[in-house]
Amino acid sequence: MPTTIADLNQQFDDLQAAVVKEETDLTTYIQGLKDKIAAGGLVTQDDLEALSGKVTGLNQMVSNFDINTTEAPVPPPPLPPVVQ
Repeated sequence: MPTTIADLNQQFDDLQAAVVKEETDLTTYIQGLKDKIAAGGLVTQDDLEALSGKVTGLNQMVSNFDINTTEAPVPPPPLPPVVQ
């Protein structure tokens, strides 16, 4: 079945919602890291790797978006909680 304009609009809506969610998760995580530093804690290599992995995953989710399919965006794995 051919892809319709309605299908494309829905795909872009789904992608936009996924990007907004991932950006919100990143903002929350970064604020957690800032709070950790403000409380005298140290940002660990694991913290930075989790952040880097999330950014890479978000970039891949957008880059791999394909309007020729009806597949939903594939979000990256969730971030771990920031351990104070």
